[in-house]
Amino acid sequence: MRRYIVRLLLTFSDVISILFSFYLSFVLKNDFLYFTDNNRPGYFNEHWTLVLYSVAIWITVLAFDGDYSLEEKDAVSKFIGITRAGIGSFFILIVFLFAAKISADYSRIIIFSFFVFSIVLTPLIRYFTERVLKKIGLFQRPTIIVGLKEDFEYFKKNFNRQFYYYNKIKKTYIFDSAREIIKNLDSISPEGEQVFILSRKLKLPYIVKIIRYFEGRVYYIKLLPDLGEFDLANMDIYQLDGNLLLQSRQNLFSPARKITKRIFDIIVSIFGLIVLSPLFILISLMIKMTSKGPIFFGHKRLGKDGKIFRCWKFRTMVLNAEEILQKWLEERPEIKAEFEKDFKLKDDPRITKIGNFLRKTSLDELPQLWNVVIGNMSLVGPRPVVEKEIEKYGEYGPVMLRALPGVTGMWQTSGRNDIDYKDRIELDMYYIKNWSVWLDIVVILKTIPAVLKRKGAY
Repeated sequence: MRRYIVRLLLTFSDVISILFSFYLSFVLKNDFLYFTDNNRPGYFNEHWTLVLYSVAIWITVLAFDGDYSLEEKDAVSKFIGITRAGIGSFFILIVFLFAAKISADYSRIIIFSFFVFSIVLTPLIRYFTERVLKKIGLFQRPTIIVGLKEDFEYFKKNFNRQFYYYNKIKKTYIFDSAREIIKNLDSISPEGEQVFILSRKLKLPYIVKIIRYFEGRVYYIKLLPDLGEFDLANMDIYQLDGNLLLQSRQNLFSPARKITKRIFDIIVSIFGLIVLSPLFILISLMIKMTSKGPIFFGHKRLGKDGKIFRCWKFRTMVLNAEEILQKWLEERPEIKAEFEKDFKLKDDPRITKIGNFLRKTSLDELPQLWNVVIGNMSLVGPRPVVEKEIEKYGEYGPVMLRALPGVTGMWQTSGRNDIDYKDRIELDMYYIKNWSVWLDIVVILKTIPAVLKRKGAY
């Protein structure tokens, strides 16, 4: 019952957003643009049919797009989902108006301003609606946790804000052994809407018994399995001759998707170079005024298929950087160990004062937009590495080198230099398997707060 009430209230909030967007678009034209026919009798009422069409189309598209499914999405994914539905609704509305031969009955300014207002207001009002529903105890899914102590420690460490935004833990049933769980199943009260089974260290027969107990008692049954390096993120499950099969795809290696990604890269990077050109000039002047040497530095990195290319950056080091580095590595073993671990130093003596600022803010990476334009790099992808560093990726190295390196990537939004190679590999492999234009947009949007926080940047 809770689910249906929440969906109904979220739908109602979207309707309010659409109505308010229509009102603002009418006010914009009537009170700010001063068109002569705005105040004639019946002008406002003539557009009510337009808003009815818009409400019907918007809500239908949102529903089909899964925006009322109450899935545990992060804020950026939800915003992109609503925006995608809004763009789709707008085009459907335009096609409908032309097909019905009634497009001339409505103001173009109202239609286009309504679209802009609704794209902004719908996710905003939806967010505040969710917050209110959460406060009164309706939004979060009542959840009980069942599992082993070891798995519960893993759960507490790895599940955080996103889990607790959507779920409210009613009770936890934590045991020392699988046999103890089975023995005490009858004492577990399924008082929640969902059970979260921590099954990383449980064997299959025990998992099946626990699932059987909760079937018919709760609506959602979720498992936290330990699949090791077996990635199900982008696998299709289907049957063939009565046998269950899993099929994996590598989205980034599809020829059609490569073309789509390249077009996206060119458009966004050229736009970025034009918009950021004043910043390029300012940074160039700061570099020339504070240290001797060129403005740009081309670092040799491994590109697609292992080809070496110059990865362009604003120069952040002194001219004799290599000599200083070699001296430090020879004289200080602890520095050598740190450098060999990640090929970076937190307190690097080679960096200039302005260079330190550029690195902390990642502004030194901006010239890589030119690398994107000429085809050496992509906006999003695995970060380019030096020749020695590829060894750190082990068996995944050749896979990484089949993709264009990116200006930013998934591990840049997840701790940057603070995460180890194991986590980097997992994030890069996830990206390769699950690539889409929307994923690129999500990563780019998440890069902005990651850069502003400066966490893990050096």
